[in-house]
Amino acid sequence: MKKIFLSVILLVTSNSFCGPNIKKVKKLFKEGCVLVERNQQIKAIKKFNKALEIMPTEPDLWYMRACAYFAMHEYVSAISDFTKAISFAPNAAVIYLRRGLAYNVIGNELAMRNDMIIAAKLGDPNAQKVVAAFVAKEEQFKANLAKRKQDMAASLKARFGGDFSQYMK
Repeated sequence: MKKIFLSVILLVTSNSFCGPNIKKVKKLFKEGCVLVERNQQIKAIKKFNKALEIMPTEPDLWYMRACAYFAMHEYVSAISDFTKAISFAPNAAVIYLRRGLAYNVIGNELAMRNDMIIAAKLGDPNAQKVVAAFVAKEEQFKANLAKRKQDMAASLKARFGGDFSQYMK
């Protein structure tokens, strides 16, 4: 888990944190990230909350607070914070990926698929793998459905005579 958060922090924060009170926000952010890595999510959320009071438009703060909520299995709060982060950083693939994972956990497959597709289009290799798996699964489903329709038409023809393929489209 440490490796995931460290790589995410490096990706997300590369162009962030500008404006007044920068030192205080950076300090709170770093402290929060360390607490997330140590599985001290509630303390981390408090740090991110303090930083968000100073810089409420900073996507990295929303993102990391969302990660803390995710780790606590508070997926609705995580989704809300990922969404806020996306509003300030709409081209950050990792945020869509993580929000998609949260949607998956709560059973919202459509929202998860949409986020994975966006993350894949933005270049996230993990999301690209997930989307490729979706496509393969859909292709298999279509092939199975076509086969079932053929089998049903053949079965009806054998039982009742005539061509039933027109009803199997």
